[in-house]
Amino acid sequence: MINPAHVVEHLVKLVRTRFGDDNQSPPTDEERELANHLFEIIIELDNGTAVLETDWTLTHDTDGHDTVEEEDNEDEPSQNSQEWETLSLVTESSTENFTLDYMKSVLECYDKHGWGRVQKRFKRVKYRKYIYRFRDYVQQNGTNAEKLQKLHIELFEKFSILLMKREIIHDFDLKRWALQMAKELNLPQFKASDAWILIFKKSHNIVSRKITKFVTKTCLQNAEVIAQSARNFVESAQVKMEIYHHDNILNTDQSGFNYLLKSNRMLSVKGEKSTSAVKESKNKQTHSYTIQPIVSMSGKLISALLICLQEQDGKFGKIVQKSVSEVAAKCKNVIIFCSKSGKLQKPLVKLWANEILYKSSEFKSLLLLDSWTGQTDNELFLCEDQDKECERMYIPENTTDKIQPLDVYGFRQWKICVRKMFSHVILNQIGTDLTSRINIITMHSLIHNQLAANIFRNMWLYMHGTNLDIFWRGLSLF
Repeated sequence: MINPAHVVEHLVKLVRTRFGDDNQSPPTDEERELANHLFEIIIELDNGTAVLETDWTLTHDTDGHDTVEEEDNEDEPSQNSQEWETLSLVTESSTENFTLDYMKSVLECYDKHGWGRVQKRFKRVKYRKYIYRFRDYVQQNGTNAEKLQKLHIELFEKFSILLMKREIIHDFDLKRWALQMAKELNLPQFKASDAWILIFKKSHNIVSRKITKFVTKTCLQNAEVIAQSARNFVESAQVKMEIYHHDNILNTDQSGFNYLLKSNRMLSVKGEKSTSAVKESKNKQTHSYTIQPIVSMSGKLISALLICLQEQDGKFGKIVQKSVSEVAAKCKNVIIFCSKSGKLQKPLVKLWANEILYKSSEFKSLLLLDSWTGQTDNELFLCEDQDKECERMYIPENTTDKIQPLDVYGFRQWKICVRKMFSHVILNQIGTDLTSRINIITMHSLIHNQLAANIFRNMWLYMHGTNLDIFWRGLSLF
């Protein structure tokens, strides 16, 4: 049986012999806590609820203060070090990792009920030395690993929220937010380096992408209203479609092309301070033209195709008119107009309706088109032949990118064909200028001719594996 009084008496002699007798200064809180722990150890040893561990020892640090620590303390993380990532308490047989909540629970149990209750309730806490380290980590509000994980989660949540709001985000923004969060989490040595930002982006599949469309905040705020208007249009269109044959349910839309395909990127030498390029023709890169095809619900590309070229005075000169008329005589599946802007205007819309729309149909038709004000006037679609009258349904504003077939799918295929033709001419060094009026007309006539073939009919009937008939009825999106 151990006599606690003898133990304390002998301990006092050892301390005085080793450190001297200095009773002038009052005991600190840390010294009182250490004394309480020693007292609890003596009680437990006296009760037989604990045994002496060989890996416990009191050592003398370089500052002349008594501290309780592990035998091999070189690898032990300190409070001021940012290198440690997890709380790992190493024993001879295993490595234990503890969460901040777990450590708080252990300390609460220890402060209320003592070490004996902790041993029974928390089996993973094998040694009393864990308690001291737990207090350090709790004072630091957790380990660095937990703080970094929390920062990682909060940063991605903020990125996701702003991305849903369609805000423009760059690497610099991620770094700025990360540093702000690190300051709030008490991570003073966290630098949000470029390497850390790169790892963060890769872990969440975040990449830099070209902005293809700018939208106003009003559109985002009214997103549900816009979606509801699209649903209402689809429901009303379904009723109308029941009385028309699929060949007579049509969709038309306009798409603009630059005379010369341009790119803002090029291959150059790494580390180059300034990258410049020679423009072949400034006018061809800034001037554009418009095409307007018609596709039916049955998957047919209707002839003819409208091409509206951009001319300085809004009309062809005599020489240009002659060459355009000659190529138009060969390419019978296109009709060529021109305007000062290269875009359609009200008189051209009326001309399109009479020269293309009504001539290509034998019966009454249902035409789905967007709400552009240049084509909403009823007088533009007056038809002398009542058997060919066209009933029009205007797709609501800001919904064409979701429910208009040509906008969602058709023009993407068309522009792929244009790029492939440009690439073929360049790679094979064919002496053909695809930016000239004649070759533009010929190129789009050829594309229209190919895409109107029966072999491509399924391409118009399927959109990313979804039947276009289903899409037209709005079931694929709503």
